[in-house]
Amino acid sequence: MGNASRVAAPNTVRRGKKTKPVFVVEKLGVTFWRLRPAKSDEEDAPVFPVENGSRREYWTAERVDSTTNFKKDDRVRFTIESPRTGYLYVVNREFYTDGTPAQANLIFPTLKTRGGDNRVTRGTLIEVPPHNDVMSYFEIKPSRPDYAGEEIYVIISPTKLPNIKIGLQMQSVSEKLLNKWLDDWSATVDVYDAEDGEGIAYTGMEAEAVTVKTRALRLAEPSPQTVYSVRLPKNQTMLVPFRLNASQK
Repeated sequence: MGNASRVAAPNTVRRGKKTKPVFVVEKLGVTFWRLRPAKSDEEDAPVFPVENGSRREYWTAERVDSTTNFKKDDRVRFTIESPRTGYLYVVNREFYTDGTPAQANLIFPTLKTRGGDNRVTRGTLIEVPPHNDVMSYFEIKPSRPDYAGEEIYVIISPTKLPNIKIGLQMQSVSEKLLNKWLDDWSATVDVYDAEDGEGIAYTGMEAEAVTVKTRALRLAEPSPQTVYSVRLPKNQTMLVPFRLNASQK
């Protein structure tokens, strides 16, 4: 897509005796979705089963900006559009008002999504959690009185990460390992939210693109609501951190 481009350049530039890395800019697309009851004029919008007390209802998802302040009991999901070929990993952990984080967990890949296949190409659209999971959304359920939201780390590596065993469930990631990834792959990230699009419902085209893993969104189809513009050395693993802010009320 037009907003998922990279700057072509040779790997390094030699100046005297020193070899300096050449930096590129790549744009990671992310759309945050908040579930709500479907409207009468949205018959074609894909729906998600929602347990609402003792009732099962079918809700749709609407786009929200990255600055959205989610509330307790909100049902949230997100889609990621890759700007490059590689292997996608998504890590999540809670954070609290004093700045401390909880245990980190690898929430993608799992065997429930694409059979554990986490290889992506440019334009590939991935949904988290998968629409066919028992729970096709995350529910904001504060575990502590000082809960402030969720930290999410999107990693796209040229090769598979070592010592990551893909299973049916999410797996824990040690603070030591996560900090090593942050130290090794830190980059400059600028965030851009679309001026319009917030409140628009999930479309059939987007649902098709995440269902068929060889399908990429085309230029005329919906663009991500939020773009993370990442400046990093060419061929370095991409790591993009972001937060979902939330309140207790």
